[in-house]
Amino acid sequence: MTFTDVTTSLQQAFIAVSGPDFRPFPSIATISYIQARADIETGQYVIMWEDIQQVFDNAKYLRVDAEVIPFITDQNSKDLVPLRVQYRPGVTLQVVVRAPDHANVPSKEIKEAMTEHFSQQRAETEKNQSPSAGDFSNAEANGSCGIPTPAGDAAKNSEKCRRAVADAEEVG
Repeated sequence: MTFTDVTTSLQQAFIAVSGPDFRPFPSIATISYIQARADIETGQYVIMWEDIQQVFDNAKYLRVDAEVIPFITDQNSKDLVPLRVQYRPGVTLQVVVRAPDHANVPSKEIKEAMTEHFSQQRAETEKNQSPSAGDFSNAEANGSCGIPTPAGDAAKNSEKCRRAVADAEEVG
């Protein structure tokens, strides 16, 4: 065989599937095509495992429906190195992938951003629901937290407002 015989325009279809249910992996649920090669050792068209791993970096193994696709072996049933699988025209091979380490656990930056966002949201909600420290001048003039009361109760009621706001700030 010459160099021009080593590569072909034949392409194998692949789709990533996850875990025990073998459903298409959500983030990479499109079909990818990898070029088949003419294998000098076996005389077959093959797909190199390294080529598959370049497209699906968390690849564990290949399957079609319930059939696990074996690597091509020599006459002693030892996997040929580099690893390769037989080209299967018209078939979409499923690449079983393990979930990336970060799939279910947000990164530190995402956690920090989420914490900051929710803290700001909580502070804004509290600000809109309770009077701030600067609002007590109106509370003293009008009585209990801005509600008009008899003049003698103003000092007592404004102190209650201050304590209620202080308690709310400690909770927040």
